[in-house]
Amino acid sequence: FAFKGNLFRDLSLEANYEAPELTVSLKSSSLLLLGQSELKGFSADLNTIPDKFDFTLNWDNQDANLNRGNFTAKGYFIKSENDKSKPALNIEIGSSDIYSRNNPWQIRPSHITIDSNSLSINKLYISNKDNYYLINGTVSENPGDTLYLKFKGIDISWLNVLTSRKNNPDQISLAFKGKLNGDVMLSDVYRNPLLESNLKIIGFSMLQSDYGDLSVLSTWNNEKKVADIRASNLLDGKKMLDISGYYDPALKSI
Repeated sequence: FAFKGNLFRDLSLEANYEAPELTVSLKSSSLLLLGQSELKGFSADLNTIPDKFDFTLNWDNQDANLNRGNFTAKGYFIKSENDKSKPALNIEIGSSDIYSRNNPWQIRPSHITIDSNSLSINKLYISNKDNYYLINGTVSENPGDTLYLKFKGIDISWLNVLTSRKNNPDQISLAFKGKLNGDVMLSDVYRNPLLESNLKIIGFSMLQSDYGDLSVLSTWNNEKKVADIRASNLLDGKKMLDISGYYDPALKSI
């Protein structure tokens, strides 16, 4: 069974309802995730009662080259701070250890709150030694709310899966390579979305060509009310790219 680039082998699904509890269990001998990682012995389990749920993911290749993990989350509905007449969903993510190609990653406890017009993420931190993803903050109708994303040492080769088309044999692979570092800030998503960033890709490569270290910087120009954007590279001490421009959130144009 294939779904949006993900392939399930020997897929089975079981569901049972005994009021007021619903249990759903999905199992697969392996899940090929976006054509990149194979999760053997994959299972997903959901247990719900009114206003609450428990969700778990498990996989284990049972090999010396470890590729295994256990992910848990609990959810429950609470009164929304923005609209008391509508419930908000609160999700608690448990501490988890994941091995990908023998590299250990840790997901630290965090929680996410979702209601009709906002998303709040409290320090979702996924790390491997000094490398990490960090997402923290809020996006909502309040233009002052900001969502922060930080990265260090993140392999960008997974972008090749998103840009490839298996049904087009003539397509040229972009062959992205490099390690992503930096941060991104996203705010005012409902009116004039603004994205500010300070990113660097170490050892950036595309189309089998090396570009050294690539930097992308976007900052808010309060006088002109636009986001100034600049991208440049440095390869063996030489600059090959130097691109500048701006994004106008009011006109939604670059």
